Amino acid sequence: VFLSALRARREAVLQRLASLPAASRLAQFVFDLFAHLALNADARLDDELVRSFARRHELEPADTTVPVGGNRQADLVDALVRGADSSAVTETLNALFTRGYMARLEALNPVERRNFTLRVVGMLPGIERFGPFVLSNFVDLVCPEEDALRFWQIYVDRVAAEVSKRTQVPRDRRDAWLLSALLRLHAEGPTPGQPGAWITLKRHVNRILQTRRHRWRFIRSLVEGCHDPRMLVYICTSPAMVEDPEVVRVFLTRGNSKLVSCALFTMQVHAEMDAVVDEVIEHFRARPLPEVGERVVELYAQLHLLVEPVPSLRRLAVGLREMVRDRTREGPVDALLQAIDSDARGLRQTVLLADLVEDGRPPPTPQVHQLLERVVKTWLVAFTPSGVEHPLNDEVFRGAVRRSLRSLMATPEHPALLERLTSFGDELPGHVERWLEEGAPSSARDRLLGRFLGVFGDTLVRAARALYRRVDQRARALQLYEVALRLFTRHGPLVDAMGWFGAMEYVVPTMFPMLKPSDDPGRLREAAELVAQVEAALSPRDEPGP
Repeated sequence: VFLSALRARREAVLQRLASLPAASRLAQFVFDLFAHLALNADARLDDELVRSFARRHELEPADTTVPVGGNRQADLVDALVRGADSSAVTETLNALFTRGYMARLEALNPVERRNFTLRVVGMLPGIERFGPFVLSNFVDLVCPEEDALRFWQIYVDRVAAEVSKRTQVPRDRRDAWLLSALLRLHAEGPTPGQPGAWITLKRHVNRILQTRRHRWRFIRSLVEGCHDPRMLVYICTSPAMVEDPEVVRVFLTRGNSKLVSCALFTMQVHAEMDAVVDEVIEHFRARPLPEVGERVVELYAQLHLLVEPVPSLRRLAVGLREMVRDRTREGPVDALLQAIDSDARGLRQTVLLADLVEDGRPPPTPQVHQLLERVVKTWLVAFTPSGVEHPLNDEVFRGAVRRSLRSLMATPEHPALLERLTSFGDELPGHVERWLEEGAPSSARDRLLGRFLGVFGDTLVRAARALYRRVDQRARALQLYEVALRLFTRHGPLVDAMGWFGAMEYVVPTMFPMLKPSDDPGRLREAAELVAQVEAALSPRDEPGP
């Protein structure tokens, strides 16, 4: 709406000028006057200067009186000297300025045109000292596409460099993705305004956002160079992002992580872009998994940063998941494995891998089995002091881990998984020692070990609890319970009464007070069966049913 109204308004200005006999001379007069002001630091925009340029271009008083809309006319000489009394007069001067610029370009070859454009763009700040006089408003309407594109490339490069320099802010280490920062700023509401350079930057950014051609390219340049989330929120909530679906579509299908964050933020807070969702899904479906695997993992991960995604984004997540499920039945999945980062981002990127299998069902192919093993590996690697406390090591990630554990337990290879989990649990005290500084007090050791045990035990117990609801999987659910029981009985004082080990905290101290990890397997199985039955009776619905 905004962009269409803006274009219609500017086209009306050009139509009024087209009927003027002296339009060409007026355009050259305005351009030459503005160029003189920019190139002469001591120049003054006064009556004498303006009238001398008018005479130089053989303009009579009748020639400088032009229609400005609404049956009104204005004397441009008077407007230049005393200041325009309306935006319509200013827009008329800007339209003439652009026509004069184009008239100069027409006589030049391509190399000369580029050099001339560089000089003119360099003059623009000097021209703006005398008023709101710009080329950018009418370049797309007056110039051929090649000349307009050349102007915008030079202009955007300069603005993007300035934006990059002036938006350097400390990065919030909480955020693995820009999207988290954008959503937080949006939730917090308006922030205090920034004076001076901030206002000037916004003025230039607004002009770029209003371009007609190649808008997504120019917005990409701004976004990639901007380091301040506040400026990015401003860009992402602009009509250019909301009203132009091409920008969002290109950012999602061809953009880097930062551009994906911006596109998803725009869709989440401003627009139900169902057509864009269809185009994005079709884009990925039309390409082989090795080509798009990394991008799909990135996009799916960021979609799962949203607490309550809008319907169109939920549909996008479903479409991507179904597309990848189809692809993984056909061939290798190396592209998905290689897309998983070794840093905190992996805690979200693995969610797609876990979602490729129906909960509690065995992986359909060895390749998908490999993907689920990668989810478990990412979980185990995250057992570091910072890893267990990271914001992305949350219910979304742990839910993906639990789903992966349940699916892997449904396979013939589940004994290897049980051995791996048992071994890892036994090694947790050693992990703690490696992370603590030499001479650290025993209280620090107990706190960290307790935290590790809590995260590990809670995940195992909740995975076993949901698996036990499936009658055909109860024997394997009991095996998971036994792994957790060994940890609980070995480290009871550190984890008892914390809620991490479910019904074990009620059952074991009362019914099996002397139970040890080394006890007879039959005794452990008996305890596991009672724990499972008590949990089933309590029926905490923290996991989906069978």
